[in-house]
Amino acid sequence: MSGPIGQSKTTTFLLTLDRQEEDLQSIVVAAGPSGAIRANVATPQKTTEFSARLTRQFGAKHTLWAQYALEDRAQTNQGAGGFTLPQAAANFAYHEDDLDLNDRIASSRIVNQIVLHFEWNHGSTTSLNPGTRIVVQDAFTTGGAQADQRQTEMDFKLFDTFSWMLGKHLLKAGIQAAEWSHRTYNDLSNRGGTFFFSSLASYQADQPYAFTQQTGNGFVPLFQEIVGGFVQDEFQLSQNVSLAVGGRYDYQNFLRQGHLVPRVFAAFAPGSGKRVVLRAGVGLFNDRFPPVAFANLLQHDGSHLNTYLVLNPSYPDLGGTGLLAQPLNLVRFAPTITTPYTIQYSFGAEWAVAPGTTVSATYRASRGVSLLRSRDVNAPAGPFYSARPDPTLGQVREIETAGRQMGDALELSFRGKIGKRFNGLAQYTLSRTENNTSGVNFFPANNGDPLGEWGPADFDQRHRLNLLGTVDLRWMKLGIGLNAASGKPYTLTTGIDSNHDGFASDRPFGVGRNTLRIPGYGNLDLSLTREIPLGPKRGEKGPSARLGVSVFNALNSFHTATIEGDESSPFFGQPIAALPVRRLQLSGRVSF
Repeated sequence: MSGPIGQSKTTTFLLTLDRQEEDLQSIVVAAGPSGAIRANVATPQKTTEFSARLTRQFGAKHTLWAQYALEDRAQTNQGAGGFTLPQAAANFAYHEDDLDLNDRIASSRIVNQIVLHFEWNHGSTTSLNPGTRIVVQDAFTTGGAQADQRQTEMDFKLFDTFSWMLGKHLLKAGIQAAEWSHRTYNDLSNRGGTFFFSSLASYQADQPYAFTQQTGNGFVPLFQEIVGGFVQDEFQLSQNVSLAVGGRYDYQNFLRQGHLVPRVFAAFAPGSGKRVVLRAGVGLFNDRFPPVAFANLLQHDGSHLNTYLVLNPSYPDLGGTGLLAQPLNLVRFAPTITTPYTIQYSFGAEWAVAPGTTVSATYRASRGVSLLRSRDVNAPAGPFYSARPDPTLGQVREIETAGRQMGDALELSFRGKIGKRFNGLAQYTLSRTENNTSGVNFFPANNGDPLGEWGPADFDQRHRLNLLGTVDLRWMKLGIGLNAASGKPYTLTTGIDSNHDGFASDRPFGVGRNTLRIPGYGNLDLSLTREIPLGPKRGEKGPSARLGVSVFNALNSFHTATIEGDESSPFFGQPIAALPVRRLQLSGRVSF
């Protein structure tokens, strides 16, 4: 709902309210000692969003608006489904309040915009029951979820961007406090402990390969500070050549480092018609260290939250092992840690084959440098993996920036009309991305040989095809969405902790990471919409109703999402997750 405040022509309001309730279901497909376990679990989600905006127009060149918004989410039985039984699920709740102020002043040559953002949020995850968690690797998970967490955030953001048209130059500059926040994290998880079994046979024999448990104070406050700025000059070298040169500076307090990185872009339109445009660019982009990982580092410093790892424990209890006598696990930064960054560059050509219709070809490349990953630097050493180098400590997780990534892609696209009735976009991408890390929480299968992790990225897909368009049928419109892609990779594992590092992610000898592929897929979505005028029109627009029917996965094709790669699992080699089946959606909208 929107409109003026009173009779004012310069002050308006906007109110929005959105309520969504989704009665979702998760499907348990697991295997226990007595055979197959199948169940449907209700996992409902409820979301409420409200916003109120007040806009003041001080003149044609000056606009100020303020907005308050809230979001409230509740999710039940999260985590249930797949191998996880309903009793090992958890409930999630989240609430957020936002206040935004936006001031924009514009003239024919100068534009300045200031954005202030204030945010308060808190969230919690609560296990359905406090029982000890039982994980039988890639077979079933039962007991309690052991996932209890609490967190809060008070956040302030500031963005000020300035543009100035000076002759042939467009100068842009800006400063920002992208993150200026106080957060608290309270890790209450795994207080009841978790037993890990490598297979159903080891579970039936009461032979877990590991037991983990946490004790102590998991509450830590932290302050996150990310500030920076940029400057850029876009100018015409000639009538056919434009160039943009700029630099960006970012500082983050977690790493206590700041970096200035350059960016250059150019465009060239040969000939007088300018129907063909050649573009190229290169830039460096800094990555940000995730605050939850820094909180984990503060919690596991040896004096706050104590985490224990016991290999080959007694079951169902530790049988006098003496948990408190076990060495502590630690989390720390590697001495050489630095700010992760990515080098991205591209060049391509765009050809206007007809008015409103273009075809293009673009090569894009990215090189990830000093990417985040984790490694247990106190893992047992080969070839016998009999003991940790420092027996007074358990797992010593060192967060390091030693990961790399290489990505190359060729993109061909068409945008425009075919005939009088079809208008859309078609895009084909041939790509390859390889790396040796999947992020800050990634551990190598062999902590002593992280170089062995080089292989296809988890999201690598060689071929991708997307077609989006509409067909004008005069009395209604037909929407078409076609996407097809080759399969993503997955890894073959033994499911056994042969190197005694507490992870059952070991691979067979000579097998690399992500060497297998799930099948590719093709999906077709269709929609029909009809616009119906309601009553006489006033001017150009009048009240109307829009009715529509949409069919997702119209062919009801089976699309594998995940294949089990654990040789010890009863589901080895089988699909264990799929993309959604055919869904039908009816919609109606009235505008007035």
